[in-house]
Amino acid sequence: MAECIGMIQTIIDDLPSANYNVLRCICDHLVQASTHEDITNMAEGNFAICFGQTILTPPHDQAAIMATGYANRFVNLLLNNVSSVVPPALTASFFAHPFF
Repeated sequence: MAECIGMIQTIIDDLPSANYNVLRCICDHLVQASTHEDITNMAEGNFAICFGQTILTPPHDQAAIMATGYANRFVNLLLNNVSSVVPPALTASFFAHPFF
C-alpha cells in the first residue's frame, strides 16, 4: 500500500502547478463531501466511482471500460490519502488569483 501511495505521489508531483492545484481543490471538496456520508450516502469509494473517469481520462486507444477499474482505484487511494499525497501548501497561491 505504501508503495502505491508513493507511486501516486510521484505522478502527482510531476503535474504542472495549475493542474496540481485544481486536483487538490477537487480532492478537498470530495473528501469534505464524504464526511457527510450520513446525508449524502457517499463515501470516498462512491466518489471515486463517480469521478474516477472524469479525473483520469484514459487515452483514446484504450478501451474506457478496461480503464474504469484502475481509475476508480487510483482516485479512491488518492481521496483516502489526500493529505499525504497532495500537500495543501501549493493551493494558497491558486486562490490568491484575482479570478477567485
